[in-house]
Amino acid sequence: MNTIVGAGIIGIPYAFKQSGLIIGLLLLGFVGYLTDKSLRIMIDMAAFHPKLKGHNVKTFERLASIPFGPVGRSFILVNMFVMAYGAMVAYLLIIKDTVPTLIFNITGDPHTGFQRELVLIGTSLVIILPLSMFRVSIFEHN
Repeated sequence: MNTIVGAGIIGIPYAFKQSGLIIGLLLLGFVGYLTDKSLRIMIDMAAFHPKLKGHNVKTFERLASIPFGPVGRSFILVNMFVMAYGAMVAYLLIIKDTVPTLIFNITGDPHTGFQRELVLIGTSLVIILPLSMFRVSIFEHN
């Protein structure tokens, strides 16, 4: 959810600029309604459908693999990877553009070009790389 909201929130001002305030609000409400409706359908299908009760559906990939087989599972996994990768790149670009401006406002140092690359590399190596190396299994039984 955080990935979807975080990356999607970046494009909302541009979408409003292109469509206008009234149409933008209507479209935003319509997309919110469709998202809510589709999530409710998936939850109902996974939890209450009689054909799925014995399948032990706990993940979205497993839910997609029941009607579509391994192709559906692979499709979902690839799309989840692309979504997460795109969100990561968007966050890194925001950090790269925001932190040097903050540093310039505090220190008054005009060499922000070098600082932008340094912030991007530093954030990637110090924060993102260690977090990416954790091995976590959500299916461990204690």
